[in-house]
Amino acid sequence: MEENEELKEIAESPAFPISFNGESFSGMTLREYFAGQAMTALLNRDDIGSYRHEDVAVMSVRQADELIKALHKK
Repeated sequence: MEENEELKEIAESPAFPISFNGESFSGMTLREYFAGQAMTALLNRDDIGSYRHEDVAVMSVRQADELIKALHKK
């Protein structure tokens, strides 16, 4: 498996999977969870008003992807 495929598989894996009454729920992906956490940190910056909403979203996803890469290299 190529590294990109492996990283995509990791990114798309469930962050908090649960089973209830015999049913499985995957919930959000690890990438979505990491992006949400990054966005929370970015939105708490004092200079956030100088960024467009689209830029904050893109930066959040990039941070999530970089974290997945870094964790994969460990």
